Order: sequence, then structure tokens, then C-alpha cells
Amino acid sequence: MGQCRLCGEKAGLLKSLHSDCASRHDTAIEDIQLTVATAAISRGHGVNLPVRLQQIAEGSFVTDLQIDSAAAEGWTIALKRVLDDHLLAPEEDRALAETADQLDLDQSKLGDGWTRLMLARTLREIGDGHYPSVNLKVDGYVPFNFQKNERLLWLFPDTDYYKQTTKRSYSGSST
Repeated sequence: MGQCRLCGEKAGLLKSLHSDCASRHDTAIEDIQLTVATAAISRGHGVNLPVRLQQIAEGSFVTDLQIDSAAAEGWTIALKRVLDDHLLAPEEDRALAETADQLDLDQSKLGDGWTRLMLARTLREIGDGHYPSVNLKVDGYVPFNFQKNERLLWLFPDTDYYKQTTKRSYSGSST
């Protein structure tokens, strides 16, 4: 007799999960993602997200680690919706930042989403005619030769450095 990995009760012969438990768990994960995405897009409107997410998870066998993961995924969904028009408005940026702060979502939890947000911020500043205030700290070798008035704005990892060169060869004879 197998035991349900979510509720701990007997699940039946050769089963490790009740279909009802799995359904409640999956629905709660989707609700957490939707709640975070909606809050980030609609600027929260005074919702205490951590409390709301705990309420959704209650009785649905969702662990704190799964709440964090689903919240990060919901934030990434919101970022993708915001960037559908390829522009990041300052209000959208603030809403995403406030949501991330409220849920303690940092660069390590957001991964590629964080990188996309930083790149969108940089592009917005360039588009507004401002020199982006990016303070990049790079460990190791930077594969670029800068002129006096140039500085690094963005560094894409694992990018090859190519240098354009002109090769000349002379052949023939003189008489």
C-alpha cells in the first residue's frame, strides 16, 4: 500500500499520490503564480502578498520552497507581459521592483528574469537619451579594448571576441 507524498495518508496499491491532493496542489501553485503576476502588473493595490500566498497554500500541501518558486515564476510571467511591447515604463519597473521586494525575490531566485529586467532598464535609459548608470563589476578578464571615452554598459556572458583585421599580401615582381 503506497502513501500519498502530499498528505501522508494511504494512497492505494502502487500509488504515491491522491488525485485530489495533486489537483489541489497544482491549482494552488497556479493560483500563486497568477496572484503574483496580477499584483506585479496591476501595481499590487495594497495587497499583502506574502500573507495572501500563505492563504492560497494553506491546505494545498504547498511548501514554503514551492511558494517561493511559484512566486518567482509568477513574477517572470508578469515581466514577460510587461515586455510584450518591448518597452519598460518607469511605472511598470516600480511595480515589478516593489513586488520582488515584498516577496524577497532577489537575483538568485529570479535568474534570467532579473537579467531581462536589468537589460530593459538599460535600454529604457538609452532610449530616453540618458547615459545608463550601470555599475558593472566584472571578475576576471574583459575582452574589449576601450577608447578613452568608452565604458562598459552590458556584458553578455560566454560571448566570443572578434577583431576585424585587414590582411594584405603583395605578389609579383618588379622590373
